[in-house]
Amino acid sequence: MALNRTFWLLFFVLACGLSPGRAQADLSQLLLEETLRMPQAKSALHAVWLVPVAFWEQTWPEGPSEEDQELRRTTLSLLADYALLAVVAAGSASVSVDQLKLTVKGNGVLPPASYLVLSEELQLFLDRVRPMVANVFQVTPEKVMLMMFSLPDAHKRNDAAVYDVVVRFQDEIFEWTLPPAALQRPGTCPADGKVMTPGWKYCPWHGNALTF
Repeated sequence: MALNRTFWLLFFVLACGLSPGRAQADLSQLLLEETLRMPQAKSALHAVWLVPVAFWEQTWPEGPSEEDQELRRTTLSLLADYALLAVVAAGSASVSVDQLKLTVKGNGVLPPASYLVLSEELQLFLDRVRPMVANVFQVTPEKVMLMMFSLPDAHKRNDAAVYDVVVRFQDEIFEWTLPPAALQRPGTCPADGKVMTPGWKYCPWHGNALTF
């Protein structure tokens, strides 16, 4: 499926946060900061990024043509069924797919989806976004490893479900809670009506469950 070159150029520009004054760019930056993990100790990894679908929703423009808009809708819908992991090796280190284990708590280790079994839209998406992800990490595209994991049925297309994802690499562990706190609805303390930080489930002063 052919894409309008201008459409993808706009996509890369917006995804890299080069559109000042837009609320979407602000949210995409929050999502980037919240979901990007930089190994603290000596590691073969430079960075690990569990990319939420909401990041693409914020940075991928609607497109000038109906064909572009339909491709956007279809791709985002398909991405909602997967966890997308971006990994960059440090220096000259080499990292293979079988060294990384992704677990959704309560559902065990998820096998990575083979590129060849992905739909044409997702294959095209991965091919096109690799340079953008490389730009985020400030590396060449060849250094970026993109992996997709099919989510358990309970978490597919379920915006209300909050779940934990763990990635293991050798003796390192990286953890995320999805959806990111930036997207979660803030709860309210029923005792005094105070609105709490998104992601909190209990009031830190009264100890009671928050209402949503």
